[in-house]
Amino acid sequence: MLRRDPKLLERIKRCLALGGSSEPSEAAAALARAQAMMEEHDVKLAEVRLGEIVEETIRSIASATKTKAWELSLVGAISRSFGCELMFRQNPLGFGWYVFVGPTTEVELAKYTTIVLQRALRKARAKFVAEREGFDRADKTREADAYCDSWAASVTRRVRAFARAPAEAALLREHVDRRASGEPADGGSQYARVREAAEAPPPRKRKA
Repeated sequence: MLRRDPKLLERIKRCLALGGSSEPSEAAAALARAQAMMEEHDVKLAEVRLGEIVEETIRSIASATKTKAWELSLVGAISRSFGCELMFRQNPLGFGWYVFVGPTTEVELAKYTTIVLQRALRKARAKFVAEREGFDRADKTREADAYCDSWAASVTRRVRAFARAPAEAALLREHVDRRASGEPADGGSQYARVREAAEAPPPRKRKA
């Protein structure tokens, strides 16, 4: 299993780090190479056992209290690519947090991949906004969100989901269900399910 081969894990991380470019095609290629490397070495998802499910959090770069479609599309695809479940930790006092749920190695890779691609997307968005001098703030935000939608779609189009055995997938879903229906976490934050939203098809455009 991947968790028993730290050298391979580091090689996969180095491959993912190459996706730090603000160009979506390069980010997509790096993620695809990482998945290909896992297949080449016959890496299997770690077996999910009760009591061995962990969580890793990463801060949203978009919102404190709700998910934005472009970021959710990106993080949701990353979560599925490593066989993880995904939640969103709502915190009205600060930025929101995505929560990866699964075995240790998979959530570690999902978090690392998200850090790399979030950094690349933030850089690309800043460049896009800087090139729109003279636009008012609302227009810049609206156009930047549309640009991020396109960027995320370009990256996630090449991501393949790793399917788990039904019994293992059920254990992860049960963990998420308990979190989502439980008491608020520290700081008054709430956990919310986001997998359904991440997999939902994009809304249809209205006809002019």
